[in-house]
Amino acid sequence: MKVLKNNCIENVKKNTPEKITIECDKCGSELEITKEDTHIGWLGAVYVTCPCCGEDTMVDEMEGITLTKDNIEFPLHFIRTNKELRNVSEVASDSIVKEIKKGIEYFRKNKDAYDWYTSYGDLFISMYKYDEDKDYFVLVTKDFYETNIPFEAEDYN
Repeated sequence: MKVLKNNCIENVKKNTPEKITIECDKCGSELEITKEDTHIGWLGAVYVTCPCCGEDTMVDEMEGITLTKDNIEFPLHFIRTNKELRNVSEVASDSIVKEIKKGIEYFRKNKDAYDWYTSYGDLFISMYKYDEDKDYFVLVTKDFYETNIPFEAEDYN
C-alpha cells in the first residue's frame, strides 16, 4: 500500500517500516528487509528467507517471541539438525558405537543413574538403564529437531 497524503503526521514513524540491511548466513547476499519480510522460527527468533538461496537467516536486529508451553509450535519453533546445515557434520557409524560404549561405561560407574545422552553434529543418542529388565534402551537418531523453552514462574516453585 502506498500513502498518497498522510493526515496523521504523529503516526508516520509507527507506520513506516524500518528497513535494515543484513547478510544471508548461507550465501552471503546482502539484503534490505523490513519486519513484513520476516517470520518467527527456531527459538522464537525472527528470520528472513533469502530470495537468492532460499535459506533462512536469523535477524538479530529484530525481537522475536519468548517461547512458552502455550505458544510452542512444531516444527515452526525448532531447528532441524542434519548434515545439510552449515557447520553440522555427519557422525560416522564407528563414532556412534563408541558413544554407546561410553554410555554403558557411564552406567557402570554411576550405579544409580537412569539416563544418559550425548548430542553433536547430526547425532543424538539417548540411553536408559532398566535394572528390572536387565538391559539398556538405546535411542539413536540423526537428522533431528531441537529448541529451547525458557523456564516460567511456575518452574521456580
